[in-house]
Amino acid sequence: KDLAGMHGSKVAALAKVVGHKGEAKSQDEAKRAQVAADIQGIYDKTKTETTEILTGLDGKVDSAFTSGEEQARKQFEDYVGAKMDAYKDDRYSGFFGGARWLKDKLFGMPDEVNAFYSQGRSAYLTAMDTVIGQVADIVGAELNAARMRIAEGRTQVRDYVTKLPADLQKVGKDAESKLE
Repeated sequence: KDLAGMHGSKVAALAKVVGHKGEAKSQDEAKRAQVAADIQGIYDKTKTETTEILTGLDGKVDSAFTSGEEQARKQFEDYVGAKMDAYKDDRYSGFFGGARWLKDKLFGMPDEVNAFYSQGRSAYLTAMDTVIGQVADIVGAELNAARMRIAEGRTQVRDYVTKLPADLQKVGKDAESKLE
């Protein structure tokens, strides 16, 4: 009878130990899951913000290029138009102006007119070089912003892992290494 009582006490004590062990294991798993979830949250926020920066880049580049090209083309057209108007006013005025106009219509404009287009083209290309430089600056700035946001996210994760209790730092470092 006493032996049976001791055996029953032993089984009850073991059950109690196993129950505490299971409870501690569950709490430990919950803490580990929370650490992983927190790190994943920092990663997801960083990824979302970086993606927004990079997605917005297309619109900024397109807008800068389109407006810059339109302005350069307008300058070209205005320059050539003004030069041609002045040239035609001078060429077709006077007593023989009508004859020159007819000759130009039949045989084409004299080669000296090509100089206007050549000068206008040079100005257009210079303006487009500036536009391309501005586009490159936009791309560089946005890529730098994305890199900075990624570095900030890494720092946030590293700071989070550093502040964890010692027993969870390994879990945090494992989760951090998976993000690399």
